[in-house]
Amino acid sequence: MKLNEKGSTLIIVLLTIIVFTVLGTALMGNVIGENKRVNATESNVQARYLAKDGLTYFEKDFKRYIDNTDPALLNFTQFFDQYRDWVVIGDPWSDSKPEEVKIKARLADSYMVEVYSQGKAGSSDKMLTGHYKLSLDVDIDKSTYELADFTKEGTAAVDFADSGLVNLDLAILELSLINLTGSDKRFYLVPDDEVIGVNLLPHLLSFSIGNGDRFEAMENNWIIATRQGEFLGVELLKYDKYALLSVNVLELRDKEDTNVIINGSFLKSELLGIRYYGYEDIDFEKLAVLGNAVIQQDRVGTYGISRDPDPFRRFSFKEGLYVNKSLVIGGVQGSNGPASKLEDYSKLMLRGNMVTMENLLITDVDLTVGDSLENEATLKPEDYVTNLYVHGDANIKNACVKLKNEKYDFRLFAKGKAVIENNTVTGGCDTLKGLIYAENGIEIKTNGLPMTIIGGLVGDVKVDHPEMLTIITDPKYLQKVKHSNVKLVRKGQTIE
Repeated sequence: MKLNEKGSTLIIVLLTIIVFTVLGTALMGNVIGENKRVNATESNVQARYLAKDGLTYFEKDFKRYIDNTDPALLNFTQFFDQYRDWVVIGDPWSDSKPEEVKIKARLADSYMVEVYSQGKAGSSDKMLTGHYKLSLDVDIDKSTYELADFTKEGTAAVDFADSGLVNLDLAILELSLINLTGSDKRFYLVPDDEVIGVNLLPHLLSFSIGNGDRFEAMENNWIIATRQGEFLGVELLKYDKYALLSVNVLELRDKEDTNVIINGSFLKSELLGIRYYGYEDIDFEKLAVLGNAVIQQDRVGTYGISRDPDPFRRFSFKEGLYVNKSLVIGGVQGSNGPASKLEDYSKLMLRGNMVTMENLLITDVDLTVGDSLENEATLKPEDYVTNLYVHGDANIKNACVKLKNEKYDFRLFAKGKAVIENNTVTGGCDTLKGLIYAENGIEIKTNGLPMTIIGGLVGDVKVDHPEMLTIITDPKYLQKVKHSNVKLVRKGQTIE
């Protein structure tokens, strides 16, 4: 019995040792596992913080670039190109330094910015994507002041009311975008040299009457379109048709709006009281209109006859166009009603900076931004950019807006709201190349059809059918724009 008791005691001791060994091994495993989990959690957290540091680094680098660069020399393409591929911030990962941050970024649709930041700590990797909106303010007022400056010696105020009345039957004038005030709501033609007269101020103007250039007065001088009246209580017109001025037209107001239509027409002949008109392109030096202005091609003829026979009509504004009320480019003409096909559109080629103190409407027009080959030979790089500055709302509808070639740029800046409507009248006009900026938001009406904007949209964008809109952002359109307060606005983060 004693031998058996000794044997059982040995077995109990061995079992006890085995139990404690198993428990100790399990406990050690749990301790080691917990330690690994703690280390992994710490690595993950550290990797995530490193990724967040990468976003902070990018934000500060962007701010440094904006703060240290002349606004006129900002090149967003160049800045984002340096982050096209992964850029390691600081030292790369190594056994002796098991931490790394690398980032890359891209400028996406509607000037959204996506920044990818990868943090690596030990064996842990974390990817953090920052979503930003590129925000900026465009100085429309400064550009307006420059376009309203008519202080050049030899500025002429021309009485456009003497040029003859045009009875415009334009449905567009019924829209709220166009504000016709005063008792005289008519539109007047741009007077040709014969209408102005060759005997007035011959030292200032030279004319070629006959088959030559009919608009040398407009092409060689800064012209203010007005009528006989008073500015600021001082009689303006010392002559029947114009007087020399040196003013900023922001200070000027006509008692009656002087509304002007620019279509290149001039009186060619008159027979038995019937007037026959010819048409020419006009290269304005600089023009101010103290009412509303309409730029169009005469597709129906003045007074029902003498329709413009040319494929398109071209106008350039070498030093700009100022409009004190609203500006219409294109427009429904005569009794045709809204254009139902491209052949009914005004066909225009325009170049030059323009400002309107109220609203802009581009409608029923096949518009090309460009100039003649002859003029191109004298253009400077900045002359290829056509900027439209709008102090009210801007509306583009039933219009084709395109560039003559890749040298030209089109930019529209509005203090109000911009509405861009897809052209459904005819095919081939579903693409707009240019930059649209609007302080009160941009509304895109695709009308359920595919639409493409190449250039970009700056502002809060609302789209009726987002799946039908393709935006191809081109940072070059932001270059040479007079902007300020450029910054990245955070729109959120995502973790991978």
